[in-house]
Amino acid sequence: MFSPTRSAALRRVLLAAASISMLVAAQPAAAAGAKPVNFTVHETLPTLGVGRIVRGQLADCPNPAVHTTSSGGSGHGGQMVFNGSKRFDCGGGNSLTLAFRVTTGKCQKTDAGVWKVVRGRGVFASAKGSGRLVGTYMLGNKPGTQCNADGLDDHYTGMLER
Repeated sequence: MFSPTRSAALRRVLLAAASISMLVAAQPAAAAGAKPVNFTVHETLPTLGVGRIVRGQLADCPNPAVHTTSSGGSGHGGQMVFNGSKRFDCGGGNSLTLAFRVTTGKCQKTDAGVWKVVRGRGVFASAKGSGRLVGTYMLGNKPGTQCNADGLDDHYTGMLER
């Protein structure tokens, strides 16, 4: 049965759907050269010596040495914030440096935050990109906590353009 109230409601729904479709279509597509990032780096604690990619791969950098070039933390009210940078040395003068910022609570199993490209050399000279970072504190080969960890597995996801 037709009613003016239902007709007006249907018009509002259709108008909203059309508006959403136009907004979605207007969103810029990812840059043509952008590729997904999905890899995990393992480092030992507390020294953060040279790390290695243990799962996944960084495009055009098959087996990099990963150096934590700066790292610092601060805490307040049980929350810890870590900021720093990591350089991926790929050989042949090619390297990529990422800045990161993660947060965690005292003695948590993970930390989480963001990363972005801050410098590149060689094939990464014009690189840009960013994404998410989730770190899992490790004790031996098993998950640990921030309070007892002897290693850290950092999982990077996002987009990288060169």
